[in-house]
Amino acid sequence: MSAAQDLNNAGLAEIAAAADLGALDATRVKYLGKKGLVTEALKTLGKLDPDKLQEAIALVKKSIEDFPLQFKNFRD
Repeated sequence: MSAAQDLNNAGLAEIAAAADLGALDATRVKYLGKKGLVTEALKTLGKLDPDKLQEAIALVKKSIEDFPLQFKNFRD
């Protein structure tokens, strides 16, 4: 499993485990904030080998799309 996939899985697990909106918001900032884990992962894409780049881009993009959906589901 790649680091990007691990990041996505960990983020989704933390969202699912959030007990309240405060914990959910802390998770959002941890992953999607200005210095968040997903944001930092985006900054490293240029350093990857070309053969791994497309997979990493797809996984990071999936995190960016999946996390807000899970936040919305939590609130509904």
